Amino acid sequence: MCRYQNYEQILNIAKTYYQDSGMCSVVALTAATGCSYGKAFNIFKRLGRKKRCGTYIHQQREALTTLGYSLREAPKYCKTLGKAEESLPRKGTYWLYTSRHVACVADGKLYDWSHGRRHRITHIYKVETA
Repeated sequence: MCRYQNYEQILNIAKTYYQDSGMCSVVALTAATGCSYGKAFNIFKRLGRKKRCGTYIHQQREALTTLGYSLREAPKYCKTLGKAEESLPRKGTYWLYTSRHVACVADGKLYDWSHGRRHRITHIYKVETA
């Protein structure tokens, strides 16, 4: 579903054209919906996100709603982000929450810097069309 092949491409766009960091929710929105980084960046900007800062879950849900998607709680397939790619179903898009971070797995591929890390997952949501 994501228009980018990997996280590094999204990161390169964020740093080169937007001088942005701390953008895990923008990356997750981009990977989950297939929209461009610029569109996701501007949606969060309208919802109150400041550059190089994170977002709140209500902003994330509103951004998804703006693009015609919603979150539905899913079973906890794995305990850590390091096991997410191999444990989650190969079809579908999932948002994984840790205590202060969100990552996206789209069609079995993790779009995040935390690949292989042992950050404990608190919630898993399936991204669905509304």
